[in-house]
Amino acid sequence: MTQHELPFDESGDEPTSRPDDASPPEPEPEDHPDEGDLQAWIDGELEPARAREVGVHLELCSSCRVVVEDLGDRARSTTRALAVLDRPAPEAGVDQARWNVRRRRLASRRPGASRRGVAAAAVLVLLAAGAAAALPGSPLRGFLWDDSGDREVRTLEPTATEAGLPRAGLALGYRDGRLEVELDGWPEGRTVELRSGEGAGVEVESWAQTGFRTGAGRVTVPGALLPEPPSEPTGGDPADLVIRIASGPGEVLVRSGSRLLVRWSGGSFQLGEGIQADPLSDGVRLQVPEARQ
Repeated sequence: MTQHELPFDESGDEPTSRPDDASPPEPEPEDHPDEGDLQAWIDGELEPARAREVGVHLELCSSCRVVVEDLGDRARSTTRALAVLDRPAPEAGVDQARWNVRRRRLASRRPGASRRGVAAAAVLVLLAAGAAAALPGSPLRGFLWDDSGDREVRTLEPTATEAGLPRAGLALGYRDGRLEVELDGWPEGRTVELRSGEGAGVEVESWAQTGFRTGAGRVTVPGALLPEPPSEPTGGDPADLVIRIASGPGEVLVRSGSRLLVRWSGGSFQLGEGIQADPLSDGVRLQVPEARQ
């Protein structure tokens, strides 16, 4: 019995009737489309006849709908990781209206058009990004390569706080054994944490809306788009900037404007002149001081 046939009676001549309110049976495991077919269905690449079959199957099969939503979640996670480029993330969720709209559009779509269009757009984005990254100080430099040549700069998996504010970050390498973290225009009282641990290189994490600019052995975190601090801070509030440093050789300097806040070297933290910090089990937490006149 295929996934779209009604069950036959014992004579094999006529399909048996089923009450209108009876739930359709779940398809047999061997009838499920594979993940490749489901991804192609999402992208509109399937032939119209096969696309209709998969669409009907998804109406009957809750497990395959879960797979489709998971595939969509993966794409949305990638999009949210680009939030540091000020690209808006798509809305989450797949409701019944979306299923209906997609079914109506499938018959009129040219197979493969969506995926080819996305591929062409991606090429244009990369070409444009490559041109922009050639400009001195371009924020795109750090998303395409690390000027130091020591380690690729990559985005970290996005997260969110309990209040729902998204966080984003980068993993970076040293340039000639040093990495400088510059706080550009950060107001007094905003919080910074430095933590040491396992791994390699340095990770920086802040609010996704803030963004990063990277260069050779340097990452700049602008303060202009920092969210408002909570009106009633709690001990569980994340720092505005978290810097995780892997144990090993290397030096990390954190500056606010021209003022040195803290230096990490040889596994220890050294505070700048007049800077106070609270000790943590694996690092320090400090507040950005008032800007010097």
